[in-house]
Amino acid sequence: VIPRAGALGAAAVTACVACVASLACAWAACRLWRVRAPWPTLARALVIGAAVYAASAFLPTPGLWCVPKVAVLCALAAFALLLSGEFGARPFERVRTLIVTRREVETSAPLEVTREASS
Repeated sequence: VIPRAGALGAAAVTACVACVASLACAWAACRLWRVRAPWPTLARALVIGAAVYAASAFLPTPGLWCVPKVAVLCALAAFALLLSGEFGARPFERVRTLIVTRREVETSAPLEVTREASS
């Protein structure tokens, strides 16, 4: 497909492989850990993903401007998931705990090593 279709063929193959890999990961999560995403979560992710795809497809970007475009679209997708209620309080609590713990470590006094302890 790639030699005949060129860049468009490469993009199509990449998209298909990514979809197959995503389905394989979802199947493995269901099978091994008995974790299933609820249908509303899948629907929200599909709608937001389609919106990000549409925005990306209809906003052509030349050269290196693709990098900030992708960053902005990823941030908008995360914000849309946040607004849709997809993220609960628990992930934010974990991040806050990590930040507080890191600040405590950075501000604490350095450990002193004595001669007896080091030998």
